[in-house]
Amino acid sequence: MSFAGYAVTLTIAAAATFAWVGSLLWMTGGDYPADRLGTWTPEMTEAFRAALRAEAEKGGRP
Repeated sequence: MSFAGYAVTLTIAAAATFAWVGSLLWMTGGDYPADRLGTWTPEMTEAFRAALRAEAEKGGRP
């Protein structure tokens, strides 16, 4: 496999990993795994959810 092939493979793997971690954050309301690092608080989660609700009420994309 050429260098370009390896680069494409690594890019796809990185994107899949990013999507998986993002889905964990979405399913848990943002409390995992950043909460373990002390960078995400329940208040931040509630503010994020409130922003999503406000956007949905305006008819925007949630």
